[in-house]
Amino acid sequence: MRTTLPVALLVLAAFALSCARDYQKEVVGKWNAGKATSEKDMFFTLRGDGTFTAEVVGHDMKPAPGTYRIKKGRIYFTFPKIEMHYKIISLDEKTLVMSSKYARLTWRRVE
Repeated sequence: MRTTLPVALLVLAAFALSCARDYQKEVVGKWNAGKATSEKDMFFTLRGDGTFTAEVVGHDMKPAPGTYRIKKGRIYFTFPKIEMHYKIISLDEKTLVMSSKYARLTWRRVE
């Protein structure tokens, strides 16, 4: 009886870990991140190699390259001089919802 509970807990923990989502593959694509200016949307293109490009189409701003990584349900975006991170709330084929201490972001998939 004493060994049954620890073994059951180990099996349950192994099952829970095996069901963890692999967000790394699911986030790859082009995302509309919403308004960057009053008229223009910002787009993020996330690639499978952990790099991204952020750009405002039709604006003078140059595309900004960076890297991203996903760890324990959080996504980290690293630009040359800043890192931002968000908790992934939900992700499906069309929508990525993230939150931080200060904001809740909803991105729409373009491609």
